[in-house]
Amino acid sequence: SNGRFYCANIGSLPTFVPSSLVNDGTCDCCDGSDEYSSPGFCPVGACLNEANAVASTLASHLLAEKRGEEMRTESMDAHAARLEAEFAQTQRELPELEASL
Repeated sequence: SNGRFYCANIGSLPTFVPSSLVNDGTCDCCDGSDEYSSPGFCPVGACLNEANAVASTLASHLLAEKRGEEMRTESMDAHAARLEAEFAQTQRELPELEASL
């Protein structure tokens, strides 16, 4: 069939799987709800493991984003310092340049 089965996946992320995967002997929902004709067939704690994996991936992405922001800020600060130094140097050289005109 072309239907979809809703996996509540309590403790993890809900999802849909094709109805053709229901009661096929493979736990497609981490909570095992797609294998309702074989209670106890699916591993206990799979949703918690799945949620932990998702949380770990999200934490890695957030850390990478934070580090990227820190690097951008450091780069911009360094660029601003260079511009300020160049401006100060130009200000010091300006009187001599004006006098030579």
